Amino acid sequence: MSSVVSYNILIDGCTMVVDSAGALEYFNERRSREIAPTKISYTTLMKAFSISGEALLLWNEIKERCGVKKEGEDSNSPSPPPLGPDEGLLDTLAGICVRAAFFRKALEIVACMEENGIPSNKTKYTRIYVEMHSRMFTSKHASKARQDRRIEKKNAAEAFKFWLGLPNSYNGSEWRLEPGVDYASDFA
Repeated sequence: MSSVVSYNILIDGCTMVVDSAGALEYFNERRSREIAPTKISYTTLMKAFSISGEALLLWNEIKERCGVKKEGEDSNSPSPPPLGPDEGLLDTLAGICVRAAFFRKALEIVACMEENGIPSNKTKYTRIYVEMHSRMFTSKHASKARQDRRIEKKNAAEAFKFWLGLPNSYNGSEWRLEPGVDYASDFA
C-alpha cells in the first residue's frame, strides 16, 4: 500500500473505532515509506487524538510545514514539503488546545490563523471555555510549585479570554459564572 488516500482511510477507520494507537501506527508507517502527510492526514489523525490531547504533539510539525519558523531558525534548514495553512486543520487543533486548557498554544495557533487570513471561530472557543474552564483557579490551598504553575496557566488563560473578548484581568474586571445560570444555552 503506498497511496496517501489509502493511509488516510486507514487512519480514519482507526478514529471511528477510537484506536488512536492504530491511527498513529499508520501515520508513522506512511512516514517510513516517505509518503508526506497531507492536511487531511493531519486533521484525521487529530480527530483520533482529540480526546487525549496527543494532537498537540503534531503542532510543531504542522507549524514548520505551514512556514512558521522558530526564532533564530535558519530558513535554509532541511524541512518536509510545505503545507499550506488550512482552516479545518488549525481550527480543530485550536479547539483541542482550548479543551485541554493549553491556552498559550491556542493563542499561538490562532495567531497563525490570523497571519494567514483564516477566520477563527471565537463563538466556538468561547463556548468551550465557558463550559470547561470558567471555574479555573479557584482553590487557594496548594503547594508553592503548584501555585506557580497555576499563575503561569492563569496568565495564559487571561490572555486567551482577552483575545475572546470575555471580561478579564486586563480589562480590570474579574469574571465569574453565577451559580444556577445555564450559560451553555446561550451558545446553542
